[in-house]
Amino acid sequence: MAASVSRQAHEALLYLDAQREKVLPMHEHLKLMIDQLIKSGENAAAYFSSPEYAQQSELLWLQGSPLATFLCDVAMNRPGFRGGTFA
Repeated sequence: MAASVSRQAHEALLYLDAQREKVLPMHEHLKLMIDQLIKSGENAAAYFSSPEYAQQSELLWLQGSPLATFLCDVAMNRPGFRGGTFA
């Protein structure tokens, strides 16, 4: 009986070793992806707290504002007005 248990234990260890070899590359890949996600989050946080982001955000907001849109429409549709000169 002891030999049977020892043989079963050995087979179980071989099976687990084979499973470990299959899972290890996936584990390493997931660790790499997690590290990259963390780094991306840090980069995004740094950008969102930068003066450059504040400037770009304000510029986008101003470009999309109703007043800016209205003024562009007036400039583009004004009769007789073509690209800064009157035709």
